[in-house]
Amino acid sequence: MACEDATVALGDVREQQEGPENAEIFTALPGSAADTLAIKTGYDKFLSVAVDGSISGRSEAIGAREEFQISFDDGFQVLKGCNGRYLTFNSDGSIGCTAEEVKDNNKVIIRTRGDKELKVENARREGKTRKRA
Repeated sequence: MACEDATVALGDVREQQEGPENAEIFTALPGSAADTLAIKTGYDKFLSVAVDGSISGRSEAIGAREEFQISFDDGFQVLKGCNGRYLTFNSDGSIGCTAEEVKDNNKVIIRTRGDKELKVENARREGKTRKRA
């Protein structure tokens, strides 16, 4: 989750039925290449990778440090920072781009509302939604 002081850390574990807090909602935007993306926090700042691999949410625009290369590994997504290291979720709750190779603590699932909205729109076109009385 993004914090007001521009740091980024893991949020609390939640039941699947519970929605995220605003600080836990990020927006993925297309990067400069087909396999890159930028991540915007709920505070309207972009995640940025420092040379040492630390991540902060202070940037107001997308540059090379704000782009992550996305690839796939065993059904999960992995993100590589501008420093050539993979996004890592550490046991202390911190996040950084510090791993040289992909392990379990580098894998993520990126969920989007866009897929859900597209399914609803397709269902409407196909007449599969219930009409309210």
